Amino acid sequence: MPITLYHWAASAPSRCAYLTLKTLGLEFEVVLVNLQEGEQLNPDFMKLNPQHIVPTLEDNGFYLWESRAIASYLVDRYAQVDTLYPKNLEKRAIVNQRLYFDATTLYPAVRNVCRPIIYDKERTIPAEKKETLQNGLKYLDYYLEHDDFTCGKALTIADISLFATATSVQAIGWDLTRFKNIEKWIRRCTNHIEGVNENVKGCKEFAALVHKHLEPNQL
Repeated sequence: MPITLYHWAASAPSRCAYLTLKTLGLEFEVVLVNLQEGEQLNPDFMKLNPQHIVPTLEDNGFYLWESRAIASYLVDRYAQVDTLYPKNLEKRAIVNQRLYFDATTLYPAVRNVCRPIIYDKERTIPAEKKETLQNGLKYLDYYLEHDDFTCGKALTIADISLFATATSVQAIGWDLTRFKNIEKWIRRCTNHIEGVNENVKGCKEFAALVHKHLEPNQL
């Protein structure tokens, strides 16, 4: 039974799982789940994942969701080398910290800016939400001050996760020019992560959803 990814490209976490699969060189089937159309509430999908979220991974009868858990699992199970998710405890701890930073700080800041626009049709962004996102980006820029990637000199799954998030921010037109390290890192990741065409496609879809309702000059 092949690996199957239940996926929606507009979702940054879903793209994280997709990019990890591609970077590992794994063969997999994609089943599209359009959250805008409510396809995540399909009874068949809810049997697989009662939280009805993407990404969801199916691997020989094993089901897993939450993108960072999926990325960790895939590397542990299939990678020939451990560069993407080091077995060394100290190195792995740094990768985990960066993953949790994305999960608890940066991605929620993006979601809190964009979700009310997409789903509640809000047309302006409160100043405090802008500030929270700016602070998250400052931390990411700091992590990249002395290294090529967020955990050192080599690409890890933390970079893949944060890349999906940061390129979503970039796609909606957020000004990243003040974060010189992030801009260079995005270009670097583009050359090291496989499947970036899907990331570009997903970012465009995400940006279209945001700009459908956003007033001009809000970013």
